[in-house]
Amino acid sequence: MRDFGKVSPKVWHEPKFRSLATMDQLLYLYFLTSPHQNSSGCCRLPSGYACADLNWQPGAYDAAQKSLVDCELVLVDEKTNEVLIVGWFLHNAPQNEKHKTGTVRLIEKIQSERLRSFAHQAFEQAWQQFIDAALQKGLSRGPQRQLPLPTVVGRR
Repeated sequence: MRDFGKVSPKVWHEPKFRSLATMDQLLYLYFLTSPHQNSSGCCRLPSGYACADLNWQPGAYDAAQKSLVDCELVLVDEKTNEVLIVGWFLHNAPQNEKHKTGTVRLIEKIQSERLRSFAHQAFEQAWQQFIDAALQKGLSRGPQRQLPLPTVVGRR
């Protein structure tokens, strides 16, 4: 389970989110922040788990989930019980190589081929944007001063 997750305050101004009923908005925020979510933006979440966490009846959950799918905020694979947040990497992009490696490992574990393919494509786009931004940032600073490598002194 994650200890931390990012939710942009911009969510409150997004037209798709604003068009939702309050219960649908709550379910979307649950998907973003639930203890089941991970850095791939996709998690296995049987409806019974979500209903227990939210203290909802299955019918209310199914209707809210359908609204989120209909407005393209999430993708769901009912066969694998997986939920993927569309746009996850816009606010949860990889921040370094280690983060990239861990996220790719989680994407590979997605059982649904459709959701795994979507996550891979979204992740690759986010990683390329991260690299491009890092390169641009480096170029805007001008030439970088090379620091000397630390000298390793052996023990006697």
